[in-house]
Amino acid sequence: MARRRNKGQAERYEEIQEQIENRRLPPLTLDQQWHKLFGNRKPKEIKRIEEELNGYLKRQGAIRAELDQLDKLKKKLMSGIVQNMNAKEGSLGFKKMEKSRELIQEINDKAVLLENENLDLPDQIREANANLAFLSMQTFYSGISDELEKLVELERWIEKTREELRKKTEEYEQTAKRTQNVTAYFDRLLGERITRMYVNYMNGIYDDEE
Repeated sequence: MARRRNKGQAERYEEIQEQIENRRLPPLTLDQQWHKLFGNRKPKEIKRIEEELNGYLKRQGAIRAELDQLDKLKKKLMSGIVQNMNAKEGSLGFKKMEKSRELIQEINDKAVLLENENLDLPDQIREANANLAFLSMQTFYSGISDELEKLVELERWIEKTREELRKKTEEYEQTAKRTQNVTAYFDRLLGERITRMYVNYMNGIYDDEE
């Protein structure tokens, strides 16, 4: 059962959605890393928004292609009009010119409709993409909440252990330095043979191989 959000949580929820929507996100459906997160197991709602976003992207590409085609056709018709500008009324050239003008008007009307539709698409794409990003984050973070808590605990343990290791390393270096100073002094004063014999004596080694 989904937990009910209080007023403060709801406001924060909407704030996060707004922050995501204000970011310049690349279309997630074109991001291979995003697809790899899911493998072959995308939730139904993710798939629905994915299809919605892809629909907007495809429509945007189709409109651009159609506008390009209309522009090329318009230029061709304009060229025909220029060629027949001196044609006499009623002649074949005059009729072609008039027909071209009608077609250009139709092209202009069609282009206006396409451009108006195209103006809305960036907002629709951004909104669908933001919804997809937020829902994707919800999907994965709800599944790793326990892992995140464990990571925090491990991070604290690592930090504590690192501090203990630092202290032990410092203690080791100080002890080693004191030991080296002592052994070096007596090695010089009495000779390494005598000091080695004494170290063996302390360790319970009494053979006289030296």
